[in-house]
Amino acid sequence: MSMVLSPERPPSTSQQLIFTRVGAVNVGIPSDWVAEIIRVSRSQLLDLPFYSPLFLGVIHHSGAILPLVSGHRLLQLPETGLRETSIVVSLNATVANLAHVGLVVDQLLGGTANTPSAMTSWTPTVGTPPLPHTQVLLHPHWLPQDMWQPRQWGTMTPNPSEDAKVSP
Repeated sequence: MSMVLSPERPPSTSQQLIFTRVGAVNVGIPSDWVAEIIRVSRSQLLDLPFYSPLFLGVIHHSGAILPLVSGHRLLQLPETGLRETSIVVSLNATVANLAHVGLVVDQLLGGTANTPSAMTSWTPTVGTPPLPHTQVLLHPHWLPQDMWQPRQWGTMTPNPSEDAKVSP
């Protein structure tokens, strides 16, 4: 039986982790949160213009729609641009608000048997990304509750990585 974590309940301090890298930050993801790790071609990505800028878009995978969240945007790190083929950590239903979401990371580093003591506790604060070369543990509260709500045209935050400009 799997346990669903609420944003108030952090991951255990002793568990198996899968380490990924986003920019210069190592992100530990509890292995029991991971459904699978896949490679996704940029041509598979469908844009979601009226949703949170955290979303890169969605893909069709294994008969379902999988929303993709940018690890760079989530950690407030500079964008490096979407690669031709990206690594996606698909999360399972163990974590309520991250269920069936794919986290796009730069690199898969490997795993460990328990949480290292060098992990940094990081809380998203606008304009305060984690320090480079730190290790942070993915936490469900990093994603805002309203990210699943479509935004109206006049209230959308422009995506800084897009070059297209709309003229009146």
